[in-house]
Amino acid sequence: MYTAKGRLDANAMLKQYSPLVRRLALQSDVLVENFLPRSLKRLGLDYESLATLNPRLVHSRSPAMAATAIS
Repeated sequence: MYTAKGRLDANAMLKQYSPLVRRLALQSDVLVENFLPRSLKRLGLDYESLATLNPRLVHSRSPAMAATAIS
């Protein structure tokens, strides 16, 4: 996550960082996600949840794995 003071690497998979990510989302412009599909949703840190806190938030997703399996 980038802030006015630079970049912050927060391991959002750990629940202890959830309040920090929510506070940063209030003042951030862009959310860049690089987690497995639905990982952030389980923690309430998905774009839809964070956009309710900050409607200006822009989302970019680059998942570590494909969202759906190819068969």
